Amino acid sequence: MISIGCTISKITGLNTDAPPAAVINPEKDGGSIECAVPVGSVLEEYNYVRAVCPTCVFLSHRIVKNGKKLYDLLTYYKDDKTQQSWYFDINSFFWKNLAGKIALQLLSKFLR
Repeated sequence: MISIGCTISKITGLNTDAPPAAVINPEKDGGSIECAVPVGSVLEEYNYVRAVCPTCVFLSHRIVKNGKKLYDLLTYYKDDKTQQSWYFDINSFFWKNLAGKIALQLLSKFLR
């Protein structure tokens, strides 16, 4: 597994009143790549986390490559100052736009 990412200090424009990205399913809880939550957009990822952990504070967002698939990994601080991470399956939408295809080509050069 290879990952790249960055840490940003503030996320804006989230719809915190939106429903979670998917029905919260214990078999797809985002706790590992194998249990990645399927989503249709990055906004759904943030809304999902907001639904399952409304008091968590954003720490980082990175893309993780596992085989030929890509996943987003979002990491947050919980109230007790421990970190919590969720994996999201982004393959349904990442490949459908030109920017995603270009990004993957660039990522592939750095992730070898």
